[in-house]
Parts: sequence; C-alpha cells; structure tokens
Amino acid sequence: MKNIFLLVPLYNEEKYVGKFIASLLPELKKNTEIKNVVFINDGSTDTTLDIINSFASQFPSTKEFITLKHHKNEGKGSAMSTGLAYAKKNNADAVLFMDGDMQHDPKHLTQFIQKLEEFPVVFGHRNMPTEMPFLRKLGNSVANIVISRVFGINRKDILCGYIGLRRDVLSKLYWNSHGYGVETELAIEVHKSEIPFAEISIRTIYFDPNKGLNFWQAFWIFCSIPYWFFRRKNLE
Repeated sequence: MKNIFLLVPLYNEEKYVGKFIASLLPELKKNTEIKNVVFINDGSTDTTLDIINSFASQFPSTKEFITLKHHKNEGKGSAMSTGLAYAKKNNADAVLFMDGDMQHDPKHLTQFIQKLEEFPVVFGHRNMPTEMPFLRKLGNSVANIVISRVFGINRKDILCGYIGLRRDVLSKLYWNSHGYGVETELAIEVHKSEIPFAEISIRTIYFDPNKGLNFWQAFWIFCSIPYWFFRRKNLE
C-alpha cells in the first residue's frame, strides 16, 4: 500500500488538537505509506481550525495536508463519511480513522499499517485506563456485551474509533449513523459481510473525564440496535 489516507474528525478540540498533531508528526515521518492527512472540521465554533492550520508548515513535504469543513456540526459519523468520500475519490489504497482529542496514540499507526497488509479491516481495542471514569468504563463494557450477544460479533471493543480499512472492502461498507453510533454500525457491517479482521491493543489516553460517549449517546446506540438487527436480517 503506497497511498494511505489518515482521516481525523474534529469538533471543538482546541484544548487537545495541538498536542495530538505534535505527537502525530514524528509518526508520519516513520510511516511513509501515509501520503495524505485529512482533518475534517465538523462545524467547530472554537479555534480548532486555526490550530490545525498553524501546523501545516510542519508537516513533511511528502505528505498532503488537507482540511475539510462542515459549516455546522453534523456528528462524528457524518465527518467520517466526508473524509471517506474524499479518500475514495482520490484513490486511497486504505484509510485510517483516529480521534484528534489525544485519546488515540499515533504510535500505533505502524501496527495498523502492518496488519492491513494481512487483513482488510483492522480495529483497535482499548486497554481501559484507571483514570477513565467508572460509569464510562461500565457503559462501554455493558454496550460491548449487549451488542456482541445480539449480533454474534466476536470483538473485544466494538465502540473503539481507531480503525483501518483497505480499499478492497470500502465498497462493501457503509453507515447511516451521523453521530457516535458509527463504530457500532461499522462493526455490524463487517460482521454481516463476513469480512476478515484483526484487532490491535491500543493505549488510550484520558485527559478529560467528560470526553467520549455520554449517557444520551449510549442510549441512542441501544435504541438503534433493533433497526440495525432487522436491517441485517432483511439484507441477508
């Protein structure tokens, strides 16, 4: 793979995006396969876009630095769709999704790229850190168990957004979720299509206990389970 797109959806991340890009830059120099770095600014109302652009001159000359923008906040799933459409249009060999709020460590990019040589889909699974709030940790565990049982998915961490997809499966995968349900829906699509996948253990960094999936977003995901379940049955 010679043309990998790194896709980073962002919404009001002025507090962390600078640290994220600073940690990303040395990993980009190591991983020459990543030719394009695409930030999807999902209607941020803070200085996120200004901070991203301030790093443009520091990116290696061998990388394309791209910013895509939603004029209003449409949700993580929509931002990922925008990035994926851009990558497909520009003939990406593979795409890598990661969050730009420092929860995903860029040091794992090399592992993702190596695994994508063997598997068309690669998921991260988080080692839940001790600083992760108890209720958030409990919610992730319960959601993972319920979704795994309903759909028969053998995954360690269905809600993780650190994901790699190879070009040969992009036409088989899609999602309707605009928000945080995107990871769950994508996991279901991979399972439904019987696509081989690998999982990589990733370090997860929690600076802010309020970041990540909240109660109402988790509730929406649970409410969507019947729709995803019966849609799967109808398509089989």
